[in-house]
Amino acid sequence: MPVYVRKNLMSITPDTLTNLSSDEDDFLADPDQLRDPLPQPFRLINKLLVQIFDRAWEQLSIREEVRVEEAARYKPTQCEDAIQLEDLGKGTCLKESPDGRYIFVGLPTGLAVLDATQHIILANWEQDVAISVLEISLIGVQMYLVTTIDELGILRMFFYAFGGIHLFRILNDQDGMKAQATGVTLSNEADYMAVSMTGGNDEVWLDVYKVPRDNWQQELETAANNALKHGSQAKTRMEQAHDAVGDQPIDVSDPSDHISGVPLERSTSKSQIPLSRTQSMDIVTESKTSDAKAMNLSNLSRPVHILRVKPPPPFTGTANCTPQVALSKLDDGVILGSGAKHLITEAHCDLRSTVFQHLHERDLKCLRKDEEAKTPTRPQSLCVFLNAGRMLPVGLELPANTGRPNSIAVAWSGSTNLYHYSLLKQAKDIEHKPEMVWPHSSPITVLSTTPCTSLLAIGLQNGMLLVWDMLYGIPLKVQKVSSSGFVTYIKFLNPNVLSESTGGTNAPYATKQPCIVLVGCSDGSLTSIPCGGTQTTQNVSIVKKSTYEVEKLCFIQTFPLIPQVILTACKTGTVMLYDAVKGDVICEILLPESYQLSIPWSPVITLGAEGQMLFMKANKVNSDKDYILQNEDSSIFVFQLRSAPPLESYWQNVQEPQPFTVHISTEKRFDAYLADRLAAQNKRQIRMQDRWKKLKNDVDIVQKLRHAKVDQNRDR
Repeated sequence: MPVYVRKNLMSITPDTLTNLSSDEDDFLADPDQLRDPLPQPFRLINKLLVQIFDRAWEQLSIREEVRVEEAARYKPTQCEDAIQLEDLGKGTCLKESPDGRYIFVGLPTGLAVLDATQHIILANWEQDVAISVLEISLIGVQMYLVTTIDELGILRMFFYAFGGIHLFRILNDQDGMKAQATGVTLSNEADYMAVSMTGGNDEVWLDVYKVPRDNWQQELETAANNALKHGSQAKTRMEQAHDAVGDQPIDVSDPSDHISGVPLERSTSKSQIPLSRTQSMDIVTESKTSDAKAMNLSNLSRPVHILRVKPPPPFTGTANCTPQVALSKLDDGVILGSGAKHLITEAHCDLRSTVFQHLHERDLKCLRKDEEAKTPTRPQSLCVFLNAGRMLPVGLELPANTGRPNSIAVAWSGSTNLYHYSLLKQAKDIEHKPEMVWPHSSPITVLSTTPCTSLLAIGLQNGMLLVWDMLYGIPLKVQKVSSSGFVTYIKFLNPNVLSESTGGTNAPYATKQPCIVLVGCSDGSLTSIPCGGTQTTQNVSIVKKSTYEVEKLCFIQTFPLIPQVILTACKTGTVMLYDAVKGDVICEILLPESYQLSIPWSPVITLGAEGQMLFMKANKVNSDKDYILQNEDSSIFVFQLRSAPPLESYWQNVQEPQPFTVHISTEKRFDAYLADRLAAQNKRQIRMQDRWKKLKNDVDIVQKLRHAKVDQNRDR
């Protein structure tokens, strides 16, 4: 039987050890570590995964090195001097009063008022209520309207006046707790109040109330005077009883101590103590101011419910068969409608849905199941109050409505329409139709106005910013702010942050000046954008966008007196001060080493004394472990920014606020030019005398030259 043997077997060189792969070693030092290699194709998959991991680790190392270099390149100035307030460490929210005098602190057990400069608790209201939302408005001299929302969604209205906190009424407790409040918005002077409500079956709506602010001022003063009279009578009876009893121990506690809204410490510090007549008279004198705290607020005027706004219904086809029936139910077409009533039938909607499913069948298969079965969320309301303008001139003819809101602009999350409702319409039905509807190309995410409501800023989900002049109804700015996120924050900075004016400097009347719009986006970026001027000013990037969620900003607030200074906090707990005009870092606010910012993604921070003080809540960190302790080890820290060296130059250049927009009519311009011309007539005589003197000097020079020339000719 023939056998075929391959020739030249020795010519085949074996593979060297250097060419062998590292994962196919033929020898191991320790026989116990011997294991079988992975079979194919798992061995190939393992190699690919190892390569991908190595490349990703290299990229992460490079990025980390770049971040370390950037951090080491510039280190901002640090402010570390802080005053610790342990008594209010359990505060859930902080809010500054409009005039900067007081700090209102929401507590798990009620409400407290703190002096912004002396850090002394002036009054408190104690009840087993955890307050989560605070809104403050100034309604008179040392009179404040305080609206609170607790964790159960109950909205309470308080008055802080005459040294005490007085509970006025509970707004949504009449329906057996069926309706819960989720947010509250007050107009600039508390003329109107808008409350976001939720009910059963995921129903949401917005209630608008007219606040009797002018009546409250007189009624509160009357109630305080009555309380003083009642207190003086009680003190007189107490003195008579003290004279009859002698120096025996008597109860001299203030009757107002047993009423909610007065510090409970006073009711236990002056009771059941043997006092002499002189000491009791001193207490009577000191407690005269506290007698006003026992006020009866049952006779005060109540807010009037004037409007209820519900979100637009989802788009559905109409069941009407003929156009005549459908057209009979449509609006008259005078204004642009919301699109709720239309001529699109249900059959047409089903047909378009079928065509869409057929055309995008392959793409729809790639969607995840959770995206297909995504449950709709409750729409959230966004609203701002607007004064009268030419776009909605209702109320301009009445002088009493000057400077007061006449409409409210409402938008709902996920909706592209902005609805304008009149606040002066007299109608029996509080759910009336909007006066105007503004459609947009993308859902609205944020609304903001200037204090005078002359400018309205709208932020969209596609990163667009729109600024409108509400008096003339013209757009001032339309700009793409971010391409990778939506607008989350808008704030107008006063024009006094810019030194130069964009208007004509030769005009004898006031001219328009630019303002700066501070815009924050969901990608972590913060940009200051000039608006309303004729000069071409570029945008200033204050904080660049970040791909890391923990580095994005979660808190932004401007200083009232120096609006170019911005207070920011990110989710890592870092608190910084920036210059909005230059885009530079001013300083970093540092807490003590053993404390960390409480709830970094939703920090409890506010400014006090118009930016001269900074209040922050921080929790104590356990040195042995890596977690933060509970509320029992939390405190509020106060930073005195008025004496901070990095802010010294800003405090020295505090300027008066200027109007955001200046609208001068033609008649006023003519009057300004005529007054300027008449004022210039007084200087006309001086100018004429100067001109005659110059002319006389010129004539004398000509005469001298003429005589000199004549004499020269004679000599020849």
